[in-house]
Amino acid sequence: MSNDNAEPVKAWWESKTIWGAVVNVVFSMVGFFGYAIDPSLQEPTTQALLALGVAVGGAVTIYGRVIATKRIGK
Repeated sequence: MSNDNAEPVKAWWESKTIWGAVVNVVFSMVGFFGYAIDPSLQEPTTQALLALGVAVGGAVTIYGRVIATKRIGK
């Protein structure tokens, strides 16, 4: 039985929540070691990491298809 109402699934690196959490942890650790980072940099940093994650994922996908030795099929 198929579920036509299933929500689309995305990879973990495409999640803004994950990248926001990563930025929070990194900024917290940097603060722990005595460095101050402007909180206004948090959102742009999250967006940049998200874009980087998507770009790397796409590049790996293309690379994998280019070096593949078998065609795609059933």
